[in-house]
Formats: sequence, structure tokens, C-alpha cells
Amino acid sequence: KYSVECYLQRANRFRSDDAMAKMIYANFLAKNKRGAEAIKLLDEVVELGEENANLYYNMGLIYLDLNQYEKALNYAHLAYRMGFPLSGLRDRLKRLNKWSEVPVEN
Repeated sequence: KYSVECYLQRANRFRSDDAMAKMIYANFLAKNKRGAEAIKLLDEVVELGEENANLYYNMGLIYLDLNQYEKALNYAHLAYRMGFPLSGLRDRLKRLNKWSEVPVEN
């Protein structure tokens, strides 16, 4: 009865302190060509200060989808430094010639 976006909005209202819920909604927005809204939510995720390899990896994927390669690279390094096991983000960055063994300074 309700749309996917409605459920994501409800989750974010119910748990406004849940970084993963915000990241999932940001991913939905990015996939639906609503990059500015996705970035706003990702900024909110950063403000929550949660340090989580899965979160960083997925944020890197979203930034990659939004063609923000430096941020994608930096989040990839954070995730891999924390031991994230999947190489997909690194592989995609390498295919685009955007991978570097060191993160970009902000």
C-alpha cells in the first residue's frame, strides 16, 4: 500500500539517530537521480559520528554513484582500514582509474 520511499521516510522519522537508515535512504535517493538530497542525508550520517566499516563501504558506493570520486575513495579507505572484506568498491574505483593507495586529503 505504501511506497518504498514512504517506508524509508518513516524509518528516518522513527529513528532519526540511526545512521544505517539514513544511508539506506540516501542510496535510494541516489539511485533515483536525487543526488542533492542523498548528499544531505549522507552529511547527516557523518554528523552522527558512527564508525562502522559496512556504513563507510556503502557510503563510498553512493558517492561513487554520484561521481564524487574523492569522497568515494576516502570512504573506501576507511572501510578497508576497518577490515571490510568485499573488494567491489575498490574494483569499481580501479576500473574508473580513481583508485589510489592513499586517501585524498580534504
